Amino acid sequence: MAANITSRWDRRDQGAEFLMGSNDFYPEERPVHEMSIDGFWMDRHIVTNEQFAHFVEATGYVTLAERALNPPTFPGHPPKIWFRR
Repeated sequence: MAANITSRWDRRDQGAEFLMGSNDFYPEERPVHEMSIDGFWMDRHIVTNEQFAHFVEATGYVTLAERALNPPTFPGHPPKIWFRR
């Protein structure tokens, strides 16, 4: 199975360092700061929203944005943000 998954990938992009944020707009974007990202795999095929919707319907997949948050990851935040409705 792993061989099938890896053969789908087109290329592995290398990690990079970049500047993130803005000093010119919203306060929560301040200050501009250096960030780095690890390398990642890029799929060779474009997936449309419609195709993804079919995948979700067929598999029952729940995206990270739809999952309940893990409270220890968000210390000091009110419990009402931990659960999606």
